[in-house]
Amino acid sequence: MARSNRRLNRELIEQGIFDKPWACWLWPYGKNTNGYGRAKIDGIYVPVHRHAYTHHVGPIPTGLLIDHACHTKACYNPYHLRPVTNKQNMEYRNGLDANNTSGYRGVSYRRSKNKWRARVMHNGKAIECGEFRCPTKAGLAAESKRRELGFLGS
Repeated sequence: MARSNRRLNRELIEQGIFDKPWACWLWPYGKNTNGYGRAKIDGIYVPVHRHAYTHHVGPIPTGLLIDHACHTKACYNPYHLRPVTNKQNMEYRNGLDANNTSGYRGVSYRRSKNKWRARVMHNGKAIECGEFRCPTKAGLAAESKRRELGFLGS
């Protein structure tokens, strides 16, 4: 007799793939619109990575998020998950915003000045890093500022 989908989801999350702790355990079933694995457990859709962390590591500390150190949204390997503050989660971010045209994080084009502006968000405030004629120099300035501020993911 086939097991229910709910039972399979719970078993897959809670069993994991322990012979490969370094590899991403990619969720093969449903994902939300942002690409994170999700499963229906006890009638409720839950984020797979959060359930896996809770089951394998323990409760998620109050007020913290679960970050993927591997930057793979569908991964539910508890060795790749870590509790972080929202600020840390933003600093660990990898990649560019969808509307980025410069190719560099924190760099945007200012048409009125015909220059590329570099800035970094820190503690909810925008820190200006200067304006440059080319996006590469602006990108280097933004990266330098993130390092100076002690960003964790830089």
